[in-house]
Amino acid sequence: MSLFWLPEEFVEWRLDMPGPVNILNEQAIREWGEALDVLEDTTGIRGVIFTSGKNSFIAGADIKGFPSLFSGSENYVERWAAHCQELCNRIESLPFPSVAAIDRFALGGGLEFALSADYRVISHGARLALPEVTLGLCPGWGGSVRLSRLMGLDAAITYIVEGKTIDSDTAVSRCLVDLAVKPEDLLNESMALLKSRARSPQLWQGRRELKRAPIQVHSVKQKDVKATTHENAYRAPAEILHLVSTSASEPFDKALKAERELFARLAKSSDARNLVGLFIAEQALKKRNSSSVASMPKADVGGVIGAGVMGGGIAYQMAISGMKVILKDIAQPALDLGVNTINTYLSKQVKRGKITSSEAEVACANVSTTLADEPVSDCQILVEAVAERFGIKSSVLSALEKRLPAGAILSSNTSTISISDLAQTLSRPEHFCGIHFFNPVPAMPLVEVVRGEKTSDETITRAVAFAAAIGKTPIVVNDGAGFYVNRILFPYFNAFNLLLNAGVGFLRIDAVMERFGWPMGPAALADVIGLDILVHADGVLQQAFPDRMRHQVPVIAEKLLGEGFLGKKNGSGFYDYSGLLDASRKKTSIRAEVYATGSIAEHEISDQEIVDRLMIPMCLEAARCLADNTIHSAEDGNLAAVMGLGFPRFRGGPLSYIETVGVDAFVRSASLLENLGPLYEGDFILTTFMSADS
Repeated sequence: MSLFWLPEEFVEWRLDMPGPVNILNEQAIREWGEALDVLEDTTGIRGVIFTSGKNSFIAGADIKGFPSLFSGSENYVERWAAHCQELCNRIESLPFPSVAAIDRFALGGGLEFALSADYRVISHGARLALPEVTLGLCPGWGGSVRLSRLMGLDAAITYIVEGKTIDSDTAVSRCLVDLAVKPEDLLNESMALLKSRARSPQLWQGRRELKRAPIQVHSVKQKDVKATTHENAYRAPAEILHLVSTSASEPFDKALKAERELFARLAKSSDARNLVGLFIAEQALKKRNSSSVASMPKADVGGVIGAGVMGGGIAYQMAISGMKVILKDIAQPALDLGVNTINTYLSKQVKRGKITSSEAEVACANVSTTLADEPVSDCQILVEAVAERFGIKSSVLSALEKRLPAGAILSSNTSTISISDLAQTLSRPEHFCGIHFFNPVPAMPLVEVVRGEKTSDETITRAVAFAAAIGKTPIVVNDGAGFYVNRILFPYFNAFNLLLNAGVGFLRIDAVMERFGWPMGPAALADVIGLDILVHADGVLQQAFPDRMRHQVPVIAEKLLGEGFLGKKNGSGFYDYSGLLDASRKKTSIRAEVYATGSIAEHEISDQEIVDRLMIPMCLEAARCLADNTIHSAEDGNLAAVMGLGFPRFRGGPLSYIETVGVDAFVRSASLLENLGPLYEGDFILTTFMSADS
C-alpha cells in the first residue's frame, strides 16, 4: 500500500500487493495501519481516493492464513477481528472524505474495506460480495453492519446470509455505490466525485452518520433461508441471519461487537475448518492444473466415441470450450441422440443467458458426426464412451488406436473398469488413460484422470490439461475398480441395502441423510444414477473387493430392476415419478418396502445410527484409498467426494469427516457395528491417520 500526494491537497492510496490480485494478508493489514498513521498525522489533506495497482480492487482477506489464525483461541480470533474493524473505523473517522474506486471486484474483506469509505464508484460489470458464509464464517470487519445500514436490512440479508454477488447496476440502485462508470473513466470520475464532496463537509459527515445509525425495528423482516437448527445441519446461515436481524437496531459499536464475536465463534467450528480447508485445497489444485495447461500444447481437435447421452454431454463440453469435435457411433439413431443432447444443453445455456445464440451456433458447428472410423485420424485426443462392458470397450479401443496419430491420447470414460486391463490389447498403452466424466457432464465439475500401470507421465499431464481446458476440475487417481469416487460410493449403497433389509424405510433414510447435508438421500440418488447402472457397477465392485463388498443379504435394487424399474429415467424406481410435470419432484413408492425381511422398529434405531451405518463404510473406504495410494492426498480425496458425489461440503469430505468426529471416536463407532460385517471393520484406520499426521 502506497500513498501518493496529488494536486490540490488530495491523496491517492494505492493498493498494490505482491501477486496477481490484492489480498489483505498480514503484510497488507500492517501497511493499512501505517498508512492511516500518516494520514491522521498529516494536516491539510482535503480527501483520499482508494485505488488499485491491479486490474481489480481487492479479492479479500488472506484465506490461506486462516488455519493458522483459527488455531488460536476464540478470544485471539476476536481480537484479530476487532483490530481490523478498528482499521475500518479509522478510515471512516478521517478528517476528510474518502472515495473507493472499485474495478472488477471487491470481495469479502475487500468490500468491507470499501464500505468504510464515504463514497464508492464502480466500473460497469464489476461485482461485490460478502461470501464469508461459503467458508462457514460471517463478515468480521464490520461488513454486515455497514451493508445493512447502507442498503436496508431486507436487501442486505440476502447478500450476507447467502453470499450472493451484487452486480454494478444493483449496487447503484440499492445505494451501495454512488456511480457506475466505464472502466476507463473510473479514476477520473472518482476524483471528480471526491473533489465535489470535499467542498461540503456536511455531505460526507452525513454519510458516516447514516452508516452508524441503527435501523428501526419495525422495518426488519425475517427472511427464509435454507438452514435448520437440527444438530447435524450446516448452521452458519441461520446464525448469520440471527446476527444481522438482531444487531440492525443496535448501536453501531454494539453491532460491531456482536459481529466479531460470531466471527470468532464460527471460526472455531468444524464447519469453517472444513470449508476453509476445501477452499485452500481447491486453489492448490487449480494452480497444479493451470501448470499442466501451460506446459502442454492445446488440443484443437478431439473425438468422442459413443454418442449416447454421456457421449453427447462430453462432446458438448468440448465444443462449448472451442474444440473441434468428431462424434462417432455405429448407428445413426445414436448419433441423432448425441446431437439432440448437445442442442438441448446449448438451448438451456441460451435460455439462461449464459451464452448468446451466435455462440451456441458456433459451438454446434464445432461438432461433426460420423459413422466411419477414418475421421478420428485427425484427433489429438479421443474419449471412448461406449457401453460399460469390458469386451465392447476393449474391442473399440483396439480398433480406433490404429487410426490415431502416433502422439494422440486415447482414453476411456469408464466408471468402474480397470484401465490397466483395457490397455492389455493396445500397442501404445503409455498413451492410454482413463478420463472419467460424471453425469450430467455440464453440471458436474469433477473429472477423474486415471493412471494405468503403463500410462506415461506425459499422458497424464496432457489429459489433465485437456480436462482443465474444457472447464472441468481434474483429479489424478491411480487405477483400480471403481477408481476413487465409485469405490467409496458403493460401500455407502451397500450399507443402505443393509438398512433396507433390516426394515428401516427408505423415506426415513433419505430424510435423515438430507438433514445430514446430502443434496439427496441414497434412494433418490440410486434413482438418479439409474438402477441398471447401479446394479452393474455394484457387480464390478463386488468382484473386485469380495471380502467387504459382496452382499450377504438380498439386494433391493436388483429386485426393483428385475421388475423393470430403472429409476428416474423410466419414471419409477424407489420413487414413482410418473405423471409428474416436474421431473425433479418425486412420489412415494412402497415397492422397496415389500422386499424388506427385517422387522426393526423405527424407535429402535436413532437418526445418528442411520448416519453412522451409512457414513462409516464410505469413510473407511476413502481411508483405504489413501492408504493404498489410489488417491495422492487426503485433500484430493475430500475434493473428489464433494465435487463428484455431492458430499456435504461443510463436512469437508470423508477424510475430514473422520477427523471432525475424531479418529478414536470414529473407530469406536465402527467397532460397535462390526457385527454387521466387514464393511465396518476399520481398526487399521487409526494407524493410517496417525502415520499421516506424523
